Amino acid sequence: MKDKEKKLILVLILITIVVVIVGLTVRNILQKSSEESQNNEEVVQEEQDKNENVKILEDGTRENTSEKLKEPKMIEGLELREIKLTEKENVSEITGKIKNDTKETKGEFTVTITLKDKEGKEITKIGGIIGKVEAGGEINFKASATYDFANAYDFTIEKN
Repeated sequence: MKDKEKKLILVLILITIVVVIVGLTVRNILQKSSEESQNNEEVVQEEQDKNENVKILEDGTRENTSEKLKEPKMIEGLELREIKLTEKENVSEITGKIKNDTKETKGEFTVTITLKDKEGKEITKIGGIIGKVEAGGEINFKASATYDFANAYDFTIEKN
C-alpha cells in the first residue's frame, strides 16, 4: 500500500469516528430534551390532579373550572353571572357581570365573598364593592386578593 492510500484510509476512519461521536451526542441531547419535556408535562399534570378545579393556561395563569363556582349568584336583587376565577403570580381574581333586572337602581354597597372547598369548608373571605347598577343595566365586577384561592369549588356573596 502506498503512503497516500494509507493516509486516505486513516482520514476516512477518523471521519467515520467523528460522525459516530457527533451522532451519539445529538441523540443524547434530543433524548434528554424529550425526557425534560415529559417531566414538565408530568409536573403540570400533577398540579392539575392536585387541584381538580384548576386548568393551567399557556401563560401560567391558573383558571378555575368548577361548574358550581360559575353558577349565577343573587344578591339584593342583582345577579352575578359570567363568573371567572383566575390566579397568576399569587394574585387571585373573581370577575363577572352584575345584571340588574329590577325596575330600580341598585348597588353601591360592599360585599364579603366567602370561598369554599368541595366539602363546603371556608378557604378564605375577601371583600368587594358592587357599584351602581341602573334598572335593566349591567356592570363589570372584580374582586382580588394576594392569596391563591384558584382551586375553590364554590363561593357565597353577602352584603355587608
